[in-house]
Amino acid sequence: MKRLAFAHLLAFALPGLLPGPAAGAADPAGPDAIYALVAPGVVTIRVFDETDHELGQGSAVVVAPRLLATNCHVIRDGARIEADSGAAPLPAQRHGEDESIDLCLLQVDGLATRPAPRRKLSELAVGEPVVAVGNPLGFGLAASSGIAVATPGQSGQSRFITSAPVSPGSSGGGLFDLSGRLVGITAASLGTGQRLSLAIGTDRIDALLDRPSSSRPAITIPEAEPDRPQEALRLAAAKDWHGLEELSRRWISEQADSALAHFNLAMALTETNRSDEAEEAVDEALARDPYHVLALGQKAILRHARGDLAGAETLIQRARNGYPANAGAHRLRAEWLLHAKRYDEARSEALESPRLDPLNQNGWGLLGRVEDALGNRAAATRAFAIALELGATEDALRLRLAELQAQQGAGDSARATIANAPPSSQAPTWEHIAASELAGGRLRAAEDAARKAVALRPDHATGWALLGEVLNHSKRDEEAERAFDKAIALERENTSHIANRGLVRLALGRIDAAISDGRRATALSPQQQAGWRVLAIASMRQNDFAGAVSNYRKLESLGPANVSDLTSLGEALIATGGTDEGIATLKRAERMDAANTPLLLSLAKAVGNRGDIEGALAYLLRAEAIEPSNAVVRSSKGYALMRLGRLDESAQALETAVRLDPDSINAWVNLGQTQMNRRQYGRAIEALEKALSLNPDAMDARLYLAQSCLATRQPAKAREHSGLVLKRSPNHPGALALQTMGWLMQGDAQSAAVPYARLRATNPAAARSIREQALRAGVSGAAALPQ
Repeated sequence: MKRLAFAHLLAFALPGLLPGPAAGAADPAGPDAIYALVAPGVVTIRVFDETDHELGQGSAVVVAPRLLATNCHVIRDGARIEADSGAAPLPAQRHGEDESIDLCLLQVDGLATRPAPRRKLSELAVGEPVVAVGNPLGFGLAASSGIAVATPGQSGQSRFITSAPVSPGSSGGGLFDLSGRLVGITAASLGTGQRLSLAIGTDRIDALLDRPSSSRPAITIPEAEPDRPQEALRLAAAKDWHGLEELSRRWISEQADSALAHFNLAMALTETNRSDEAEEAVDEALARDPYHVLALGQKAILRHARGDLAGAETLIQRARNGYPANAGAHRLRAEWLLHAKRYDEARSEALESPRLDPLNQNGWGLLGRVEDALGNRAAATRAFAIALELGATEDALRLRLAELQAQQGAGDSARATIANAPPSSQAPTWEHIAASELAGGRLRAAEDAARKAVALRPDHATGWALLGEVLNHSKRDEEAERAFDKAIALERENTSHIANRGLVRLALGRIDAAISDGRRATALSPQQQAGWRVLAIASMRQNDFAGAVSNYRKLESLGPANVSDLTSLGEALIATGGTDEGIATLKRAERMDAANTPLLLSLAKAVGNRGDIEGALAYLLRAEAIEPSNAVVRSSKGYALMRLGRLDESAQALETAVRLDPDSINAWVNLGQTQMNRRQYGRAIEALEKALSLNPDAMDARLYLAQSCLATRQPAKAREHSGLVLKRSPNHPGALALQTMGWLMQGDAQSAAVPYARLRATNPAAARSIREQALRAGVSGAAALPQ
């Protein structure tokens, strides 16, 4: 019974020590008489996280020059706090706190409002009328009336009960008598069904003002890590195996537990004919992630090359079991069967690759070779043609396709395939082909056509501009910029070329250069949208949302804005405080294209941030119906379901998200949190460990993992992970609590006393809570902890 009680206790008690979502809000109402007298001294508080996303809001009361009193729960999770008294918002800093009664002080430099006069709680009589003033739902200050239902009298207690309604958002506001004197700070609704609320007496404000000030350390956002996976892909695509080896070894030296780093080293060693070293590297990858699909495939290749066919088959089957949608495993096995002349079996495998990955040119090329070996000329022709459309450039494939086309009487197609027209007539045709292929999303084929065009006619700006567009769509923006440089050198006042180069420079992060192009384009052609679009996007990148609104409005005045423009305009309006207009703009875009996934995600975020989680979920379900394989949509849906308490559905959505994108850190963390809330601690641990394998610095994942380890009676592992959090944040209350409980579970009360002492020093309420929890759970040594 002790174990069950302990696991149940941790599932619900410890999350309270970790960050959580802001509460919703209700709408109070009341008389105006006292409101006019005291409203100047009641301030709206807004709380933001480290990414400057608004977490929620509450109220506060001026109690001394430049000092506000509010509830601690209003500001607890904030990395940045603003105080809004009707003029420009002012930054607020933590000044003092008494978590035991949920009372905190904030210092606001520049706040000129005089404090309200205070009345002692002992003077307040039961039945005396009172008025609560706060800011419910962010709609502005409002008043509600009631009476003092129960007061502590002379007992020395600090909290009392009132019938004045207090809604979320009003927490931290003021409770005043009919003379406008402050008698308490509103704290919470009691939820008794009798409209009763809790307030904190002014005596505790005086006591807190007499204490020395305290503040939390500022949150430092770590710099983004280098995108090593993307660099590894680039080096592999360029067949720069020595470069890939150097990158992988540097990566391993910094992140020894990265399975992906060891896999990339194995691939580089394989391609440089060092198979023994390659197998050691791939084993290191699999030791860290036994179901790493790429590593399993690489090891299968090495085993097959050694002649261990059975071992290779076993590894391929493991890869399929771990990731059933893995087209690469099917291609690999089809290749082996083709070389073994087991053509029917090879065809069965080769057909799976385009089904699972229809845009992969290698899969279509392989299917073409298998169909060709079976004598299925029409099927082989179709597969080879699709491979070429997707960008395959192998001469052997192109020549074989031309042969098959000729054999089937398609001479024109064969001639087009080999493109043996006279050079003098080819350039315009290749430009048209490049434009057509780009419109169809076949980027490799478009690039091939554009390069042929500029090779045949290097003094023609159109070919260079087309090449720039293709390279831009291919995310090769440095090359794209050089192509547009050539186009602009040939046509110096072409607004389209200049604006397109501005878009490329935006992708490269060269904001100032992009703005220069945007201004040049608008100066040349102020009535064309292209330059204004560059300036609008640049403003969004600089978080200059007011500037973005101005530029998008100018763009829209010149002609119809597209869905992407309206989506960004809506987001910019919301960011500048125009939430209603922003959502209306997003809905206008929705009327243009109701099946636009990025737009639906923006709408879901907008309504979700207003607390309408059901509304957000409705948009996400629509996006899911449009793009069921979109991992971001599935992950967002899972998070919304978790917020709504629909945990089984949340788990299902998040499991789908991580299958669609196994490298999505947020999806793994959300899945772990959902499984933990379901008390499926083993599954929670698996998901959170996966998140940490992708990003060892995901501290939220470590805290949830430590909690799940405690719930499954793995105290040493819990202490290991919470200890890593403490290296980053030495006084993190959740991590200190987990350390304390971990030592207690191991029967080491002496060691438990060390983190417990730090917790008592920094967060006495949390320390008392963890001691009481341990006592209730019957944990040995808990009684030895000082009260």
